[in-house]
Amino acid sequence: MNSCAIVPVKKFNHSKSRLSLLLREEERAMLSRFLLEDTLNTLRSCRSISKIIVVCSDPSAEEITQNFGIEFLHQAKDTGVNDAVSCADRFLDRIGTWISIIIPCDLPLLLPKDIDFLFRVMPKRRSSVTIC
Repeated sequence: MNSCAIVPVKKFNHSKSRLSLLLREEERAMLSRFLLEDTLNTLRSCRSISKIIVVCSDPSAEEITQNFGIEFLHQAKDTGVNDAVSCADRFLDRIGTWISIIIPCDLPLLLPKDIDFLFRVMPKRRSSVTIC
């Protein structure tokens, strides 16, 4: 069975709002871009992942995914993580049978071996859920 990492991304200029006392909007957007790039680098290094999908309404995120050669699903507007994941799930349903994992775009300590371990131990049935 094919495996996919789904990465929902909030529009960069709306991200990291809890850091607004410390960082200006442009700095928070730059941090979010960097964290997305770091996450995509990590995911590309995973042996267990055959597809990565980024779901976002921000054209900057689309540009980043194009530079990485990663699938991008455009949303008209940010409507939350659940809608982004549903969008990716519908896309995956149209192209085959997939096991998917949802990865936040801002996990700087994430390692490829962590993701590979999860894919090794998670059930391979479509109706299962693993939460970490």
